[in-house]
Formats: sequence, structure tokens, C-alpha cells
Amino acid sequence: MGKDPAFLFYPNDYLGGTMGFTCEMHGAYILMLILQFNNGPFTESSTSIIGDLWPKIIHKFKKNSSGLFFNERLQDEIEKREQYSASRRKNIGSRWNKNEKPLSNKKIDSIHMNNICNTHVIHMENRNRNENEDRIKNEDRIKNEDRIKNEKRKFIPPVFEEFESFCIDNGFREIARRAYDGYVAADWHDSQGKKIKNWKQKLLHVWFREENKNKPIRNQYGRQDFTHEMFADQMAFLKDDPRP
Repeated sequence: MGKDPAFLFYPNDYLGGTMGFTCEMHGAYILMLILQFNNGPFTESSTSIIGDLWPKIIHKFKKNSSGLFFNERLQDEIEKREQYSASRRKNIGSRWNKNEKPLSNKKIDSIHMNNICNTHVIHMENRNRNENEDRIKNEDRIKNEDRIKNEKRKFIPPVFEEFESFCIDNGFREIARRAYDGYVAADWHDSQGKKIKNWKQKLLHVWFREENKNKPIRNQYGRQDFTHEMFADQMAFLKDDPRP
């Protein structure tokens, strides 16, 4: 396999570890990192390319057993990338049928080098796609829940018979027709223009007041007679009376 053409660089980590560096020191430090990446650990004589700046950045490098200088973080990143590349080559090779002619290392390396830079992108795209799918599913679930709630809250206007029956049961027969016609004319909106959600509650709070209660029926002599309810009850009794 050919030499890896790149190494991972973490700007925030870099800046955090070089606080106080001058521009010249930054340039010298980057130059020595590139030297290590291309040639491996280097001798002290190699630092002549940055002149008297070496003593100012020497603390960023360590010495190995051979007396060569190297940056520990860069070495770790290079090794991790090599391990990752090796795992990708192994995965590519394992995809081919064992009965078929195996790929040569050169072929595997070629395929690997063509795809290594795209691998992280593909993984990121897969993760983003999964996150987008989860977000869409969550939005659809919320919309569906809202639709169900709206359907449960959907107002269904009553027929007059149901409306009148509720008024009669509460002793307000006389306002039934007037209230019902008023709400129908307003398309079941109240006096403030708000859509009515519960017509029974609206009757209880707005119409069922003392002044709207059924008034007793008086005869020509001014005496109290049957109310409408009493008359209706009496007629029902007579209808069901088994006596001839």
C-alpha cells in the first residue's frame, strides 16, 4: 500500500495546545509536524530548517529510544489511521466469494485508496440519513396525534330535538328555540365570535339563568295553571293509563 497522503488535524485541540505561540512559532511547529509525517521521527540536526525557533517549541516533542524527536499526538493519529485503513482493506477482501480468485494486495490497496476518504463521509451520511428519518417519523407521529386530538375535539352541532330536550330537562323550555336559531344563524359561534366547542356548557353558562326559567301558565282568572312540563307529564300519564 502507498503512503497515506494525509493525517487528521483538530483545530481546536491545536489552538488549545499552542496558546501563547507567535506566528513564527506556529509556522515552525507545523513545519516540524509535516517533517515527522513525511519522514518519521527526526534528528536534532533536522531542526536547522527552523533556525533558533527550535528551542521555543522543543517541549512539543519527545525523544524515542533511538534519540529521535517525535510529536506523540501526531504519532497516535498516524497509527490510528493506519489501523483503520487496514480494517477497511480486510473488509473489502472479505466481500469476495472464497471460490473466486482472491484480490491481490495491490488491487485491494487500489480499491481502498479510492474509497478511504469517502468512508467517513458515507458513515456520516448514513448517520445523518438515520437522524433525518427519525426526525420525520417523530414529526409524523406528532401530526397524527394532533389530528386524533382535533378529531376528538371536533364540534358536532346538535339537532333541535336534542337541544330542546336538554333545555326542558333543566327547566328552560321557552329559550330553546330562540337560543338554537341564534346559534345556527351564527354558524355556532358565540357573541364574541368564538367557535362553540360545547353547546351544553354554553347553555349552562349563558342561557340557564333565573330570568329565563319557564314561567307558570295562568288561566283567565289569574290563577296558576299547569306548566308546559306538567301538562306534558299529564298527557303522557293519560296515554299510558290502562283504564277505559
